[in-house]
Amino acid sequence: MKKTTVDCHAEFSIELVLAVPYAYWLYENGLLEKTVSAIDSKPMYYFSPSHQEKYEHRTVDNAEAGLNSLPNNYIHHNKNFSNGQMGILDFSKWSVPPFKKHYKNDTFVFDKPLCVVSNKYAMEWGEPPVNFIDIETLYHLFDYLKEKYTVVYKRPKNTDYVIDQNESFSVGDIQANVDGYGLINDYDLAREMGVLVFRDLLEEHEEMSYNEFQFNLFANCDNYISVQGGNSHICARFGKTNINYIVRGREKTPGFYDGWYKRLNGCETIGVHTYEDLINKTKELY
Repeated sequence: MKKTTVDCHAEFSIELVLAVPYAYWLYENGLLEKTVSAIDSKPMYYFSPSHQEKYEHRTVDNAEAGLNSLPNNYIHHNKNFSNGQMGILDFSKWSVPPFKKHYKNDTFVFDKPLCVVSNKYAMEWGEPPVNFIDIETLYHLFDYLKEKYTVVYKRPKNTDYVIDQNESFSVGDIQANVDGYGLINDYDLAREMGVLVFRDLLEEHEEMSYNEFQFNLFANCDNYISVQGGNSHICARFGKTNINYIVRGREKTPGFYDGWYKRLNGCETIGVHTYEDLINKTKELY
């Protein structure tokens, strides 16, 4: 039977959900010729017999990105299989690579179990950000979690990785006045409170690319706090529990997390919609 090349450079998390599981299904069935994607995509396709990092940018245009050649070209649902239920895809040629098992390591081992707080602060749907964790809430989360966990705080900037059109505009840092600290941004707040900053750890591991580092770190972590969007998809790919803060997005649709989200790693993703609920759910589960 003729083998297939998977060529895709969509938004990172969309490729992770739609292209990578198709490529892995082809691989498992002896039908994968090669994979082609953007710079620093090899960690996504570690199983590929031949991988080419061809593209310098990602794109939200489905046709240009190569999504229309996949069994699923829309991350929220496949209308031919979902009966309108969000999160349901055509899973007949969709198999998730065992990322956590593959990237499990002895490098990122700490005295206490890891907990990753994965934030973002970027333009959303052409408008100012709404799906992000603010300074006050971060303070409460860090203060509670650091006694039991080695906490890693991640909020990428659009210079850290290969971007698409949605990520081309910078909106600055998250900052606010905090008693005892004055005006402070999220990275410095984390450092002051004894929380490890993802960017700082990355600088200590120059031998790894951004995604290689991210996958190795996340492989050793079961507990996540994330916000709506792609960062949550990555957390669900590696986690056992993922508390997802969402104000706006299709993920608010009832049952969404029971679709492909649950199939990524068997991860239990719980949506919360207010900062108060985020803090309370963190205390309940962690």
